[in-house]
Amino acid sequence: MSAILKVRSADGQIIPIPAIMGATGLQGIQGIQGIQGEKGDTGSTGLQAYLKDTSSTAVNITLANDTVYEFSTALLSLTLTKTQPTDAFYHLFGVNFKSGSTATTFTAPNYETYGWYFYGDSCASGVFIPTANTNYELTGAWILDKFRWFVKAW
Repeated sequence: MSAILKVRSADGQIIPIPAIMGATGLQGIQGIQGIQGEKGDTGSTGLQAYLKDTSSTAVNITLANDTVYEFSTALLSLTLTKTQPTDAFYHLFGVNFKSGSTATTFTAPNYETYGWYFYGDSCASGVFIPTANTNYELTGAWILDKFRWFVKAW
């Protein structure tokens, strides 16, 4: 199949140029054959890792940078710890869980010593206190030696 392209010259004249269209052009590289991404879903390139646990009821987490943790079984206890990041000044974290018929016992470093502060639902004076039969989504950000957590309950 052929077509005519029309190009305007510098002096304003229209010049017809035959063009060949159809299946003779270069084909692009298929996605699977393209350049692979770096380091995958590890958080080291700004992507968040996603970890899901369906069986634990008592959990101790040493938070990994830029990671989301999800627990589908109601937790009896949850303990969070974190060493101070040395590679950047900003990291994001997420913890999603359900408090069962007995409220989850929650333990985390305090603000005065470690700079951890919780605000939002089920929080008072920077402390998170889970209630029974409630789902929680905790979103944390490490910003310049302080850890801020937003808590959403439903």
